[in-house]
Amino acid sequence: MSIQESNTNEIVSNNEVFLHQTHQPEPMNGNIEIVENSDNNGNLVRKKSDDEKVEDEKNKEYDEEMEKFYIDDGWDVQEYKNIRANAEAALNFAGIFAGFEAFIMNTYVGMTLDSDLLSWAITGLAVSFICNIYASVNCICISIFIRLGYARKYFIGFIITSFLAIICAVISFACAFIVFMRATNLPDLNKGGLYVVFGVFSALILIFFGILSIGFLTEDAKRKKWLSKQLN
Repeated sequence: MSIQESNTNEIVSNNEVFLHQTHQPEPMNGNIEIVENSDNNGNLVRKKSDDEKVEDEKNKEYDEEMEKFYIDDGWDVQEYKNIRANAEAALNFAGIFAGFEAFIMNTYVGMTLDSDLLSWAITGLAVSFICNIYASVNCICISIFIRLGYARKYFIGFIITSFLAIICAVISFACAFIVFMRATNLPDLNKGGLYVVFGVFSALILIFFGILSIGFLTEDAKRKKWLSKQLN
């Protein structure tokens, strides 16, 4: 080997050592260091500092304390998630329903109603609108306060009254629809067809709701709670 080749190899070797030394990761603040992940995939993770470990332990203890508080109160957090989900579902239905009814009633604002039947139809529509507004306001309040961190068991009472209000709204709207059909000048054959279609679908809704209600009441409580937890 010539002197020139020896000097070249020495320079390259020195450069490799220099690059290796200058690119080594340095520990941060003495408490954090870079280590390989336990899965041996070469992924680098950061070790938590002592302060971070203490903070995590405090958060864990606080979570356990809060969970115990709600369990001692008779329910766990999952129950309140269910209440919030039910409230938001009822809010969507009642809100859309109320908006539709307001659009219909706005058509008759300032008009003179010549028929008593039409007056009763508008009255039934207004009753349905009031029930939907009540349910909407109830549900939006429940949803907001649960999201803000305040939840109690008596919230279920507001949910039940909201669902009852929605049921009353649907019944009132159905009655208003029937009265409105009687007030129109449609031929009797057309009216009869509408009554049949309305009756068939109303019966199907009632049957489906009854089947669901019976199934819910007879289902095992543990199975319902487990499935609700998985889905929510």
